[in-house]
Amino acid sequence: MADSAEPDRQAMTAPAQEVAQRATTFNASYDAVVVGARIAGTALAYQLASRGWRVALVERARRPLPNTLSVPINYPRALARFAALGLLPAIQAVAPQLRQVRQFHLGLTDDLIIRGQTEPYAGFDYCYILRRDLFDDALLAFALRSFPDHITLYEGCAVYDLLWNDTPGRHGTGAHGRQVAGVRARRASADGEGAPAAGADAQTIGATETLYDLVTPLVVGADGRFSVVARLIGAEPYGQRESSTTLHYVFCQGLELDGLGDAVFVPSVNRRLVVASDVGEGTQVISTFYPVEQYAAFRHAPLAELQATWEQAPALADRIRNVAPTGKVMGLAPQPGYFRAGGGAGWALVGDAAHFKDPASGQGFHDALFTVQRLLAALDALTGGKPLTMAESRARWPQAATQMTRTRDRALLPMYRFTYQFGEGLTRPPTVLERALLHVVASDPGVTRRFMGISSGATPVGAFNRAAPWYLLRGLPYALTHRPAPGVPSAPTAAPVAAPVATPVAAREPATVNATVKRDASDQPPLPPTQR
Repeated sequence: MADSAEPDRQAMTAPAQEVAQRATTFNASYDAVVVGARIAGTALAYQLASRGWRVALVERARRPLPNTLSVPINYPRALARFAALGLLPAIQAVAPQLRQVRQFHLGLTDDLIIRGQTEPYAGFDYCYILRRDLFDDALLAFALRSFPDHITLYEGCAVYDLLWNDTPGRHGTGAHGRQVAGVRARRASADGEGAPAAGADAQTIGATETLYDLVTPLVVGADGRFSVVARLIGAEPYGQRESSTTLHYVFCQGLELDGLGDAVFVPSVNRRLVVASDVGEGTQVISTFYPVEQYAAFRHAPLAELQATWEQAPALADRIRNVAPTGKVMGLAPQPGYFRAGGGAGWALVGDAAHFKDPASGQGFHDALFTVQRLLAALDALTGGKPLTMAESRARWPQAATQMTRTRDRALLPMYRFTYQFGEGLTRPPTVLERALLHVVASDPGVTRRFMGISSGATPVGAFNRAAPWYLLRGLPYALTHRPAPGVPSAPTAAPVAAPVATPVAAREPATVNATVKRDASDQPPLPPTQR
């Protein structure tokens, strides 16, 4: 490390003081410490190591990494970002166990069904359902094999506090008003197994716990929605949106989707939408999106609620007789979407720690990798790819991080808005105007392709919204003459059709993976609290 100001080891939280009283902890220095070794964290560590950075990768779980909550679909726009980051070999390692998803059956209402294909984007014309119990560890293994001398994995380690520099920073300082200078981590161990292959000297406490102080000019939180790094820094969420829906899902075998599609969306009872897909090797995943007010019922009896929902989906009546769950039911508690500031003096956030939205649009993988790319671009512009010094981290990085946050948010905002319009449409029957739009999407192959391209990346959100009023006019005669019969329950709409009848999103997404994003002043996202 080029510039090593001594961090303040006295300023600790109360829990950290309790831990520190039990032993003297030795330390190691790195160019970056990345907290979280899932998609975003591992991708970032891989790219930093490729630039010659020495990276500590701190992960709570031990290998092989266990399953984690996720909407596991990877649309072409996400696969393109894996490719741009050099990570396709990790996907190829698990690809023989996966099925390429191309055909979609979107049964949005009883009489409006959209049948389409994955729209090509950046050379990809298919999706993958990436099983996290397979892929996360394969990705981590690929990164460690690629740069064994530059990435040190601290598995089974939990960050419990940060190290701080005494010198105050001018921009983006953390909760203590100073520069972040490292992390404190501890690893529970009864037998010494699972220690890092190389790394800090440490003291073992009663053969049950090992403590590490990892000093660095840049701490990156890639530790998810409930980020410890973000909490310790005081990075507050902004631009929050309440979700209308959430989901539960389970992997299974015996679901027959032949002749229907590789990925199937079909309505069920109680404003619920069943989404099922082939994964590969005889495995399927079946999920239910439902209004958030029904979460208590799913939390109490998740498998029973899932089974009752798919058994009452008419389109699956003859296809579910032999369904047998093969894993744990996973569910997402309702949580608002948000943005967090991307960085400040000595720190940065990526993945769900930086940005989260309703999973209804299936963009989680893409967004995680996009935040990684924005961080890398900002660091490269600042240092030419070289590691930050402590002085640069304090004096120059905060301003660069502020600009990065603004461009990141502008790029993510159109899909963010679109997603919540999508989720809101799941909770109720479609309006006349929405049925008009759905009819055109379902009946016109060109419009079908443009609609399917929103998820894949081929169609910018703004472009579809600008054309939507014309689609509405074309579909109105059908909607006015084909209304649901009075008293007959109608299925929810799964199309984000509120946008054309509200204010269309004027901004476009990047047309290519590394495109420069330009936005109207009217489309600015709300500023982070530290930048107001």
